[in-house]
Amino acid sequence: MALAQRRKFCAAEKHRILNLADDCTDPGDIGALLRREGIYSSHLASWRKHHKTSELAMAAEQKRGPKTKLATAMKPKANSTTTKAAFKAMAMARP
Repeated sequence: MALAQRRKFCAAEKHRILNLADDCTDPGDIGALLRREGIYSSHLASWRKHHKTSELAMAAEQKRGPKTKLATAMKPKANSTTTKAAFKAMAMARP
């Protein structure tokens, strides 16, 4: 007797199903898509959430490597005795 195994979806398959779900406009289209693909609505919801957070992470991703001289010059030093007004002035001077 064979043991049941959990289905695994690759990223391309998830992306394809998400695009199909986004194209659904009529009532009942998403339900039909879920039945046709053999997935639950919770799969679709978690894939959408993961897709959204990965897009936000890619948009917020910063360039790796050493910082430019301008960025390090604008950064206030931790051991300096500057006041809050000086920090505000530096923040206002940034482009």
